[in-house]
Amino acid sequence: MKYLVVLLSLVCNIALAQSIRVEGIGSTLQQAKDNAFKTAVELQIGSVLVNELESKDTKLIRNDIINYSAGYVDSYKIITTNSYDNKVIVIVDIWVSSSKIANRILGTSTNPKIFDNQTQSTRYETYIHSKNNGDMLLRSVLNDYPRKAFIVQQGQHKFGVGTDRNPFIEIGFTFSWNYNYIESFNETLSLIEDGSNGLFRTSPGNIITMAKDPKDYVLGKKNHYKFNDVLTMHTIIDRFNSNMPNIQLAIHNQNNTVFYKQCYTPKSFTGRKPGLYSIGDTLILYGNQTEKNIIRIHLSNIEDALRFIERIELSVVGHESCK
Repeated sequence: MKYLVVLLSLVCNIALAQSIRVEGIGSTLQQAKDNAFKTAVELQIGSVLVNELESKDTKLIRNDIINYSAGYVDSYKIITTNSYDNKVIVIVDIWVSSSKIANRILGTSTNPKIFDNQTQSTRYETYIHSKNNGDMLLRSVLNDYPRKAFIVQQGQHKFGVGTDRNPFIEIGFTFSWNYNYIESFNETLSLIEDGSNGLFRTSPGNIITMAKDPKDYVLGKKNHYKFNDVLTMHTIIDRFNSNMPNIQLAIHNQNNTVFYKQCYTPKSFTGRKPGLYSIGDTLILYGNQTEKNIIRIHLSNIEDALRFIERIELSVVGHESCK
C-alpha cells in the first residue's frame, strides 16, 4: 500500500535565472555542500515524498520513504564557510535547473580550454542523484506489477461430467487492468518523464496509456509520456516482459487449507486474444481492454476431490509465483 504526497509541484524546463541562497550543514565541507544542494533543488523544483509500506501476516516488513525532485545544480557560489561543534556550515548561492531536459547537455564551458571540474562534477552528481531517486519511485510502482496491476473478477462456476465420465468444474472470469494502478503509473511517469514535449520533436522512449475510470461515463483519456533516458524504458519493459500476469486458481477445503493450486495464463498474453498492452518502439497500455473466459478443472486426478471442496478462489499473480 502506498501514500503519495505532493509537497511542492513547481517544475521548470529551463535553467532558473535566479539563484537561491541556502545553508548547508555536514561533518565535512563536501557533506555541507551536498546538504545545501539537496535543499536548493527541493525548494526551486519541488519535492515528492512517497511512503511505501509492505506488510506480511499483519507485520510491517518494509517502510521506505522516497524523496524525489526532478532537478540538479547548474552552478553555485560559496558565500561563507564556518565550523562549529565539529560541523561545517556553509552559505551557498545555488542556481538550479530541471532534469526534464531534451538534449541532455548539463552545461557549456565559459572557457574553451578549461574544464571546470567542480561545477561539472556537481552538475553530474546531482543530476544522477535525481535520476536514481526517480528509479526508486518507478520501482515502487513496478513492484506491484502484475499483482495489483490487474483485476480478475470471478464469475459463476459450473459443475459437469465429461464424455469420459470424469467430473469437471468451469469457472468464468473477467480479466482487466486495475484503473487505480494505471493512475498510479500515470502519476509516476508524469514526474519522471524527461523527453521533449514539443509538437514535432520525438524522443527515444514513448509510453502511451489509454484508460477510462469505470465510475465515469466519459470515453476516457489518453496520456503520452516521452523519455530520453532509455534506461527508464528498459526498466519498465523488462518488468512487463519478465513477470507476465497469471491467474492462480486455489481450491480450499473445510479447514481453509489449499489442497489444489494451478496457474493459467490469460489468452490476452498468449496472442490468442487482443492484448492488454503492446511493446514495440512504443509501449501502449490498452486500459479499457478486457478478457472474458473460463477455466476448466478436470477432477479425475484429485482423489476424492468433490468431498473436500469448500471454496474456489481466483487471484492475479506474477509468472515467478507459478514456477
